[in-house]
Amino acid sequence: MKIYTPLLLLICTLIMLSSAPLFARDNSFQNGIDAFKAGDYNTACSQFNRVYKNGIRKASLLYNLGVCNYKLKNYKISKHWFNQVAQNRALAQIAHYNLGLIATKEDDRTVALRWLKLALKGGNEAIRSLASRQIEKNQPQNAPSRHQRFSMLNLSYGYDDNIIDPAATVASRRGDSYLSLFAMASQYLAGNLKDGWSIKGSIYKTDYFSVNAYDMFNIKGGISRSINLNEWPIKLSLTHGWTTLNNVDYLSKTSLTLKGKNNTLNSGTLGFRYRLNRINALNPLYDHLAGRQHQLKFENLWHGKHQNEIRLGYAFELNDRNNLYTGTTLTTSYSPTRHTFNLQGRERLNQHWMGKGGLIYRVSQYSADSNPQQRKDLTTTIEFSANRKIWGNWDFSSRVRHTENSSNITTKSYRRNELSLQLTRTF
Repeated sequence: MKIYTPLLLLICTLIMLSSAPLFARDNSFQNGIDAFKAGDYNTACSQFNRVYKNGIRKASLLYNLGVCNYKLKNYKISKHWFNQVAQNRALAQIAHYNLGLIATKEDDRTVALRWLKLALKGGNEAIRSLASRQIEKNQPQNAPSRHQRFSMLNLSYGYDDNIIDPAATVASRRGDSYLSLFAMASQYLAGNLKDGWSIKGSIYKTDYFSVNAYDMFNIKGGISRSINLNEWPIKLSLTHGWTTLNNVDYLSKTSLTLKGKNNTLNSGTLGFRYRLNRINALNPLYDHLAGRQHQLKFENLWHGKHQNEIRLGYAFELNDRNNLYTGTTLTTSYSPTRHTFNLQGRERLNQHWMGKGGLIYRVSQYSADSNPQQRKDLTTTIEFSANRKIWGNWDFSSRVRHTENSSNITTKSYRRNELSLQLTRTF
């Protein structure tokens, strides 16, 4: 374990000084320390267990039980002790770091990163430095090769009982089953995850079984630059993509995105994203949708045990589209100002299944047009999903989503239900 020298010796010394009165009944604790220093971890664990059976429950003792079991590769037992140590504020940071090391040994990169990021929030700079280096090693993009790649494939089958018409931005009042495909790939050109250049491309295709008017195909590519700013690393991206609707040219979009996050805050992980979209119509039929779009999003993420998490976010969107005019009179607005609030949670249901739930509330205010009532929509979405790993790098998930859109213009109100089954493969 990396903390053995000199960090472990320092902690052991502090343990001995702070706990001497309690451990003075016999020499078991000191014998355990001596055995550990000599590399006799079986004896160390035996001596520490003897102290524990005598009724001592000091966090310092639990910590040493975790360390010696780690050395014996008894990771499950070691994890048990460090989870208890983590409840002690004074030793929580080092416990989080050690739990990250155990998860790394168990080849669970997601859990390892979660514990190590918690260790970054503590006040001990030495442990923070160790945790930072371990995080670098656990990042999938930070392999020794500068040509590190990442790719993903998602296949989905679903049913939508009220398809949204993307061109008219209203519910179609028609339902249908569909198949969709999403694939993406990225490659680093120079540097690494925190400081480097990368390129990324993706394709997306949705085919409805009967209502072909809403079949969609999108292809997109771009370049990104990551900049390491210590507590606020950022990424700047430029992408361009084009979309067809029912096999006819639809829209193209050029996006400039700036995003960053801070993992060291006591309140969790705070992230932000600003995106400027320039939308162009590829067909005169859709000129009213062309224009600019500004999107700003903030989100706070809290991690719990067993990969549980809670996300709370707010997003602001401002549209400046061409809209529909009759002469100089605005007939129909396609430029809403939107405020979106979201609450999402994830919890492990059992050994195999992970459950997710979300509540999204959106307020959309449209520019005044020829309608006597200025359109205002209140949209509430509730969704639940469950996913599990089925084999290798394949994940299976099922999702159900219900949406209620209430509008002061009756024809714009709708209800929508979606059900989907998905297979996802990472490479």
